Amino acid sequence: MIRLVVRGLVLTILSIVLFHALRALAAAIAFNYQLSSGSSFDYVGLTLYLLLAIVLLLVPLSPKDKARKHESALKRDFLIFSGLLLLYKGCLISFQSWERNSLPTLQFISLHELLVYVILAPICEEFWFRGFAWNQIVAGKKTKFAVAIASLSTSLSFAWAHFPVSEPMQKPVLLVPYIVFGMLMAGARTISKTVTLCIFLHALGNLIGASFYFQ
Repeated sequence: MIRLVVRGLVLTILSIVLFHALRALAAAIAFNYQLSSGSSFDYVGLTLYLLLAIVLLLVPLSPKDKARKHESALKRDFLIFSGLLLLYKGCLISFQSWERNSLPTLQFISLHELLVYVILAPICEEFWFRGFAWNQIVAGKKTKFAVAIASLSTSLSFAWAHFPVSEPMQKPVLLVPYIVFGMLMAGARTISKTVTLCIFLHALGNLIGASFYFQ
């Protein structure tokens, strides 16, 4: 039990440090080019996920749990968690509308947003958080405690990775929407026993998020 907690803490810290280090490196690599080209394309985001893809090639990603569910069961899981995700996103957008006293505007996302946020980000982030980090924490154990530690660790590090490292310490409430999203992905990972469902759900969530903006 203590080893599980320690592994969870180590993977949480490792994930947060890795993402912020890669983001700093990506900014150093891409910023000058983006500035000189005058393009609005998110070269920093693109470089970040390409660097993460390289890291993923260097770590073991084979799942500890070799069980495979029937296709119909995976489709059922996808429908259930898609419904939960849509409900969560709807509640989040409604809360933001109430907080800002304005209605969101629907917009068409650009190709670079589609590439970076709907394709690359879900694949790379899910393979790291619900793939590598999850497997290292659970380490073949199927106990509820192991799954709980993996869920908490990956959700917290996933949330923290989306902010400047010191910002959540000053305003922890910022982490809440991302932690809830991370726990939803952890639930999908636990039920389906595959990262694939998490990738599809993450892509759907990012597509919804990129399609609405508040003026």
